[in-house]
Amino acid sequence: MYRKKYVDLVKEQLPELPERNIIVEPEGRNTAPCIALSALIIERYYKDAKMVVLPADHLIKYEGKFRTALSKAEEFVDLKNEAILTLVMEPTRPETGYGYIKCAEQVYASDNVVIKKVEKFVEKPNMQKAKEYLADGTYLWNGGMFIWSCANIIEQIKKYSPTTYETLNKISSIDEKDI
Repeated sequence: MYRKKYVDLVKEQLPELPERNIIVEPEGRNTAPCIALSALIIERYYKDAKMVVLPADHLIKYEGKFRTALSKAEEFVDLKNEAILTLVMEPTRPETGYGYIKCAEQVYASDNVVIKKVEKFVEKPNMQKAKEYLADGTYLWNGGMFIWSCANIIEQIKKYSPTTYETLNKISSIDEKDI
């Protein structure tokens, strides 16, 4: 039921999308294995593919700017295949419900899109820390949106989570007609 509901919804909204491109968890679990399996499946059909991970609960007010940011991120990943990019948001207030990213030096800029190195990730802070991060000016909100090459994220999963990689690689290599 869960799978059919979401597959039908995606097909309705994106009728031109091949059904094999709709990858749905049988039930909501952990993000990392979902990303890993998706990367393995995408790489199976589309060599040298880039992957964008977008949570379904974000409000994107400026679609044009967002599309430009994604396009420039793809350009950067083409230049630096080992890059793992995350989209961030400028904080407007101290917030304990978001993770933060401390940014370091700029490594790329194009069409008002700036890519900086990440110095560190900080999980959801307490209010005092959130106020300090806002005042510091080098911390941004972590949007939980990522861009990378499928080949690179697969290599990272293989390196840092070999058991997950081995298990999911077996699943992803099953022939479609056997499912």
